[in-house]
Amino acid sequence: MKPISKRLLFREIEESDVEILHDSFSDPETMKYWLGGLTSSIEETRQKVEEMKKHWLEYGHGDWIITSKDGEDILGYCGLHHVEEMEEVNISYVINKKFWGKGLASEAAIAAIQFGFEHLEFKQVVAVIHPENRGSAQVALNSGMNFWKEFTWKEQARLAYQIFPQSVK
Repeated sequence: MKPISKRLLFREIEESDVEILHDSFSDPETMKYWLGGLTSSIEETRQKVEEMKKHWLEYGHGDWIITSKDGEDILGYCGLHHVEEMEEVNISYVINKKFWGKGLASEAAIAAIQFGFEHLEFKQVVAVIHPENRGSAQVALNSGMNFWKEFTWKEQARLAYQIFPQSVK
């Protein structure tokens, strides 16, 4: 089973996605607020993809590649994962820069959150966001999340947004 949305298809990440993901992972504007930072080589991106695939093996869920409904364009990825040092399930989303401004991250996040509550029985989903990343904060709000707290994570300031099953739109 996978999340369902009006304009997007979700699928598991494959080895063949490394090059297209590298476009986003190596872009300074896209990764400006990302805790893991840029990848400088295709090999670093391949390692990140391997980590994503390992998460799937360990937990049975993780990041999905997001494509247009016709499957023509890989738009980015969105996922639900367990992060070390956090009890809550975290949502992340990265949309390729050429597809920004179309509400795709919000649509993907809403579908992923609903899937997490309905099929994975999560009790809470959080988004951990850099304080200056207004776009990501807006996606969290558009997804029905509410501001929860400010905190320091891995020596960096972060904002946390949260949502519970009863809050899903």
